[in-house]
Amino acid sequence: MKKQNPKGIGIYVSQKRDILFIPVLHTKPGFGKSIGYFQSLDWPYGYADIGNIFFRVMDDMKYEPILDGTETITPAFKIITKGKGFSTFQKSRQMIYASFGEGILLQYWYRKTRGFGIDAGDKIIQSRLPYQCTAEEIGQAIDDIYYSINQQHLIGKT
Repeated sequence: MKKQNPKGIGIYVSQKRDILFIPVLHTKPGFGKSIGYFQSLDWPYGYADIGNIFFRVMDDMKYEPILDGTETITPAFKIITKGKGFSTFQKSRQMIYASFGEGILLQYWYRKTRGFGIDAGDKIIQSRLPYQCTAEEIGQAIDDIYYSINQQHLIGKT
């Protein structure tokens, strides 16, 4: 099966509930790599707003070529933080990662010392959706995952 970009989308939620959508592209060696592209969504918003930006990022990236993996690219987090490191970017954000396979898999990734991820023993919080889902369904799934961790919805009052 031929790889198609994006490999995934990092959905980063700030303490103010603003959301950044940063795609990860496939590389020939097999790892993912982010580029300078991102989309942002300022709070307040609705489920469809979240889903529409998510689908825009998917659509914008689907014709991007598979990267060699050796390119010198300024990643989105460097642009967002005005040149600071990833630890500065990550410290005030939570991450939900969307990966693509049989469908769309959304997973909460925990903040780690260096980046985000899931370790043995971490509670798995995820949702699977078909590619034919609606923008509203994507937004609802992201909100449900966020609520599972924070007991606060992304949608609604502060």
